[in-house]
Amino acid sequence: MGEAVTALPCKPATAVTPGAVRLSTRGKLFTWAMVYRSFPGVAVPFVSAIVDFDDGLTVKGTLRATDPEMLHAGMPVVAVFDDAGGARDADGAAYLGYHFEPVGGAAA
Repeated sequence: MGEAVTALPCKPATAVTPGAVRLSTRGKLFTWAMVYRSFPGVAVPFVSAIVDFDDGLTVKGTLRATDPEMLHAGMPVVAVFDDAGGARDADGAAYLGYHFEPVGGAAA
């Protein structure tokens, strides 16, 4: 039998008061994967990417406007924040999507 794993409980939501954070818009591609199957209505294939922003934060999003064969770790990208392909919640509000594009068409 394997070892038992004990999960630490999450802190109560009142423990931290979140505030607005301004993210950098530039970063470098850390890693990526081609996605060939997704939820109904989501066009495939697409590139799912992890980007290290210049300010030290790391964000996952979709890398677009690029040739997947040209991708490489450390490739400079710029963030584009917009709706997530037209997806909407039950109240009709658009979901925010994190997308990245190569700086200066670096991998187009």
